[in-house]
Amino acid sequence: MVDGPTVSGTPSGIPFGNDRASDRQEYYTVSEAAKVLGISQRRVRQIAQDGKVEGVRSDDGWKLFRYSVHTFRDRRVAQEPKRGAREPSSEAREWIERVTTLERELGRLEGRLELTERAESTMREERQRLLEDLDRERERAAQEQARAEEVQRDAEQIIQEREEAQEEARRLREELEAERSKGFWRRLFGG
Repeated sequence: MVDGPTVSGTPSGIPFGNDRASDRQEYYTVSEAAKVLGISQRRVRQIAQDGKVEGVRSDDGWKLFRYSVHTFRDRRVAQEPKRGAREPSSEAREWIERVTTLERELGRLEGRLELTERAESTMREERQRLLEDLDRERERAAQEQARAEEVQRDAEQIIQEREEAQEEARRLREELEAERSKGFWRRLFGG
């Protein structure tokens, strides 16, 4: 018995005569119901969706009423041929074998599909994560490029200021040399 908070969701299935209030708190998960019924989890979900087994669908998935799962199982068992019953014809046996084979194949394919869906989901998540990483790297690279361009502009400005300072220094040297080349008295008396 699964004890816990009341499950809210959308009920499915048709209530049977043995529907007791106490039974409504006894649930199977999809995987538990699959084991009880001997079928795949995907098939259990389909049966619940079709209303053949009563349950409640919530954010956590299906919670299937135990009594409904057992009733469904018992009806399936009742439909199977009894021991000592008349042997089916060879054509009927052939069809039964085909159906059984197809059910097994369906179960295998459902399992593969479920694995494929999980793998695709994982790959989509990984792709999304990689795209987000790529976007962050592009943004970081753009920021680095902007910083590099700013440093380049600063360097060019410093080079230009240095060249201007060197030019000013050259001009002042020339003036100083020109003043030195004048005689002492000419410099003193402005001539």
